[in-house]
Amino acid sequence: MAELDGEAWARPLQQLLRRANRAVWIAWQRGHALPRSLLERIQRRYDQLLGEALAHHQALPALLSGRQDRKKCRPEHNLALRLRDRRASALRFLRDERAPFANNQAEQDLRMIRLRMKISGRFRSGQVARDSTTLRSVLSAARNQVLNRIEVLLRGLAALLARVESQLSR
Repeated sequence: MAELDGEAWARPLQQLLRRANRAVWIAWQRGHALPRSLLERIQRRYDQLLGEALAHHQALPALLSGRQDRKKCRPEHNLALRLRDRRASALRFLRDERAPFANNQAEQDLRMIRLRMKISGRFRSGQVARDSTTLRSVLSAARNQVLNRIEVLLRGLAALLARVESQLSR
């Protein structure tokens, strides 16, 4: 929103959240939670920026909507409303160490698959693509659960071999 649409509130909000993430990271590295005074300042500034965004968008002329009973909102206005209404979720990373600042794990998991497709041009078959995504999914889940990935793969291989062996003995 800050880069493409030039929304005045988006850049300061982006900077606030990044600085807050950095402050949280530093505090947790030192074994502490974020100080209450800093937490409250971050929350007040967050509310102030969203208040400015909502006031700006409410002052703009209404968009035409296909339905008469509902006013259409701009995407920027919808985002500001969601950030206000879901404030606790948006700022969860300030209080909960397990809550990630950026929720893009799925995108990161797919990035290697896209890279592989760019390099080779394609997967040899649909089964190879499914196997590759399954393997990446298992490894990602193991990493997220702080498990040894090699042990997870070996357990999976042992289970697969046992299943194949039971099918062959029939």
